[in-house]
Amino acid sequence: MALEIRKPKIEEWEQYKALRLESLKIFPLAFATSYEESLNDVDEKWMSYIKSSLENKESIMLCAFIENRIVGSVTVIWSNRIKTKHVANLVGMFVNPDYQRQGIGKELVLKAIEELKAFSQFKKIKLDVVSKNYKAINLYESVGFEKVGELHKELFIDGQFYDLVLMELIFKD
Repeated sequence: MALEIRKPKIEEWEQYKALRLESLKIFPLAFATSYEESLNDVDEKWMSYIKSSLENKESIMLCAFIENRIVGSVTVIWSNRIKTKHVANLVGMFVNPDYQRQGIGKELVLKAIEELKAFSQFKKIKLDVVSKNYKAINLYESVGFEKVGELHKELFIDGQFYDLVLMELIFKD
C-alpha cells in the first residue's frame, strides 16, 4: 500500500469533492465551512480549487493517494497583498478515518511545508484548530508549529461555541 502525496489533477475533482464533503460531515468542528454550505457548490467551484493549486495561484492543495484513491488532503492559501504575502494559511486538513493514525496527516503537512519553502516569499505558516482537537494540535506541534494564542467563541456549531487555538511555524532564514 504505497502512499503518494501530490497535487490532484483536474480530472480527480470528484474524488476530492467526495473526501471534502465526507470530512465536513464527519468532523464539523475541524472546519469553518459547513457540510450544508459545501453540498450545494457547483462542480466548477470544486474544479477551481484544483486549478488554482496547479497554477500556484494563491493556494497549494496536496492530496494523499493510496492505490489512486484520495484518502487525505491539505490546502495552503495565501494573499498576494504586499504586507501579508509572506504568510501562508494551512487549512482544510483531513485524512479519511480508515487511514488515520498511519502518519498520512503528518506527511501531508510536511510536504506542504516543503512546497512553501520552495517559494522565497514565505516566512511563516499559520493555522487555527479547535482547542479540543488534541490529536491535530499534537500533529502540528510534532512538525514545528507553536501555539501563539486563542480565539474564544470563534465557531458556533449545533448550538455550542468553540474556541480556536492559533498556531504558527516561522521559517528559519
